[in-house]
Amino acid sequence: MTTHSMEEAEALSTKMGIMVKGGLFKCFGSSQHVKNKFATGYEIEVKFKVISLNELKCLRKLIEVEQSDDRIGWAKMAEILDRLQVEP
Repeated sequence: MTTHSMEEAEALSTKMGIMVKGGLFKCFGSSQHVKNKFATGYEIEVKFKVISLNELKCLRKLIEVEQSDDRIGWAKMAEILDRLQVEP
């Protein structure tokens, strides 16, 4: 059986492996062994609240972003968070 989900693999078996190039195992063992060897990132969950057009207009005024701007760079984002007294 193959899966791309670590949670699914842990729920269905006690041993798992990482397969590369269509059949060669790079690692095989318990889920903890595989995680210790290859886990290198974080998983985050982000939830967005849908806001009204009026709320969006008020937020734009507050952070001084032009309506035509569709992107905010890292420097501008840091400035906005500082102005709103939010830690980045």
